[in-house]
Amino acid sequence: LLGRIAGEHPVEDVQIISFHPGVLYSESASAYFDKNAIKWDESEYHLPTVLILNMKLTFAIVALPADYAVWAASPEASWLHGRFVWAHWDVDELKADRNILKRLEEEKGFLKVAIQGLPEISLDEYFTNN
Repeated sequence: LLGRIAGEHPVEDVQIISFHPGVLYSESASAYFDKNAIKWDESEYHLPTVLILNMKLTFAIVALPADYAVWAASPEASWLHGRFVWAHWDVDELKADRNILKRLEEEKGFLKVAIQGLPEISLDEYFTNN
């Protein structure tokens, strides 16, 4: 839905960027993971990795997605309008990567969440003008 709204409204009217915050240690996570099993450092953006039940899990600290959300709301992030990204992706690397910039220009669906293969429809016919 947000992708559709972003497609119908210019970034000057409303800036929409969806992002995955990462796997964060929270009250819910504490039911499954021991906080002491991982070194948490609230002052740095490090992504410690832990192996649990043969699954490699990477944990981020809450400050990273929070800061990313603030940046994503800024005019500097307008080039990602309508896209889906991950909070732990390095923004400077994204902006400098020519392949990513080329794909953003050339591929309409690159970094977008959508259902492909269905014709585009308009909801106008479902609304009546009174």
